[in-house]
Amino acid sequence: MAFEIAEQFNWDLPDNIISPTGGGEGVVGLWKGFKDLIELGWIERIPRLITVRSSGCAPLVKAYKNKEFEVKEPWRNAQTIAAGLRVPHPYANYLILQAVRETQGMAVAVDDNEIISSMKILFKMGIYACPEAGSTLAALNRLENEGVFYSDEKILLYLTGNAMKYFDVIEIERGAIPVLNKDVNSLA
Repeated sequence: MAFEIAEQFNWDLPDNIISPTGGGEGVVGLWKGFKDLIELGWIERIPRLITVRSSGCAPLVKAYKNKEFEVKEPWRNAQTIAAGLRVPHPYANYLILQAVRETQGMAVAVDDNEIISSMKILFKMGIYACPEAGSTLAALNRLENEGVFYSDEKILLYLTGNAMKYFDVIEIERGAIPVLNKDVNSLA
């Protein structure tokens, strides 16, 4: 993932990567991948890694805010529409927290209403994002409102999945789903 991001950004990496984080494999993989690319001399820095959780299951956010190095106990009564974020005790949580801290990143929680709203916004853009992916836009909106980013920073939202199995969550009617024109020239 890190290599593909670096390549797609023409080796001029984004300043921030906002990633939905359930078990954390994606964040840990990005962190390690970017470290490997630095060791190879292909890049010079790692983007700030920002993990997103649902407020209905936010053990990483709690540990991050409490300046702990690991999640102390599983999240009780975990509930969220974003099934991939409903991980009460991520196995490698200490690595996730280390990656976030080493990159001057952060852990943020968003609620289900923010996730659904973000999914709908992405739908209108022709991006069929699952709830986990929608959480990244919700986090971006929240962090922008809090003044976390400078106006010239590049931010990558890591969209991790498709919403095709989640239409019940956003209560969208079949006719309301935007469909892209089949003519490739219309996408320019």
